[in-house]
Amino acid sequence: MRSAARFLVVVAAAGCGATPTHPMPPEVGPDLAVAWDFTVPADGSPDMASAGDQAASGDLAVAGDAAIAMDQAMEVDQAMPIDQAMATDLVSLPDLAGVPDLVMVPDLAIHPDLVMAVADLAAPRDLAMPADIAAVKDLAALPDLACPMACNTPPAAKCEANVIRTYMNPGSCAQGACSYPSMTMNCMYGCYQAQCTAVLSFLGNTAAFQSGTPNQVTLNAGSAPSNNSVSAITQTFPHGAAKSVHLIYSLNDKNFGNPVDLTMLADPNAPPGNNDQWYAIIPAQAKGTHVYWYLRADKYDGGSLYDPMGFGNHFDYTTN
Repeated sequence: MRSAARFLVVVAAAGCGATPTHPMPPEVGPDLAVAWDFTVPADGSPDMASAGDQAASGDLAVAGDAAIAMDQAMEVDQAMPIDQAMATDLVSLPDLAGVPDLVMVPDLAIHPDLVMAVADLAAPRDLAMPADIAAVKDLAALPDLACPMACNTPPAAKCEANVIRTYMNPGSCAQGACSYPSMTMNCMYGCYQAQCTAVLSFLGNTAAFQSGTPNQVTLNAGSAPSNNSVSAITQTFPHGAAKSVHLIYSLNDKNFGNPVDLTMLADPNAPPGNNDQWYAIIPAQAKGTHVYWYLRADKYDGGSLYDPMGFGNHFDYTTN
């Protein structure tokens, strides 16, 4: 129906001899031509007067609202709301991203007093290694500590119990001192002045004294003050022949059921002669105590000598 209406308009225009005010575009065919801009006929026909409104009505040709409605094509509020797309306040808030008070509080992060940055405690130079103590060349290896003289004066040979120790000559120098290797030789019966001695053959010349005084205590049925000890001395022959000498005593028991053994010591005040002298001290005893005692000298080759001689014999004294 719309095509027929347009056709009628074209024919009517041609039949009435109306002339368009503007020429028709060449690319538009006559059948489909649209009266571009008709002049209203003189008779003022209302049908023809509004041909321009029908030919190219702005509402039908290009309706701005229908072609691209700005509100429907891209509404700014719906396409990408600025508040939702990238909210500046949420993406990078200067106040939250690096707030000095919350991120690193200088007082809590690294406190100089707690980290241990005190130079005096980290590595004190005074405690590391003083140069004077590290390596003193004078003490490490001294080439000038050679022996001042030739090592040709070894110690004298000596007795160690019944062993003779002899030192080699010449010796050797070690760190400024002469060193002499030694060799030993055993003696069967004893040793004296670096010589082997004869077998022990004598134990005697025994005596007893109140200690610290010249007052002698009789060996048999003697007496001694209760507030003083008793010193006993004896001799052996030859020198160096006694392996050991013992004083054995018993209190109030002449059968020596509970004896006390005192090892006698070499007496430095021994008189000159061929005998060795020995001594021992019996402690002070309560008043009225009866002390029984005897001596025994042991040999290096085994066996012993006794004083007094004979089984069951002894010395004795009573305290008063």
